[in-house]
Amino acid sequence: MQAAAEATGAPEAGFQHEWRRRAAEAVDVAVREAHAQEAQPEYDAHHRVATLSNSMGALIVAAQRADEEDGL
Repeated sequence: MQAAAEATGAPEAGFQHEWRRRAAEAVDVAVREAHAQEAQPEYDAHHRVATLSNSMGALIVAAQRADEEDGL
């Protein structure tokens, strides 16, 4: 390949495919490593909604008590 490239007068001719192959291989390796390191965070939506519901319930009870104290 080197001899053919030199014969054409362009020493880099013919190496584009190899560069492309190596770049694609490096990207594939980087993506696999990134996926292996990243763990999806666990998100407990039920707990969040239950906490919000309990907080809203407590707020409603507190508002009703305040209304009763004010005679409303």
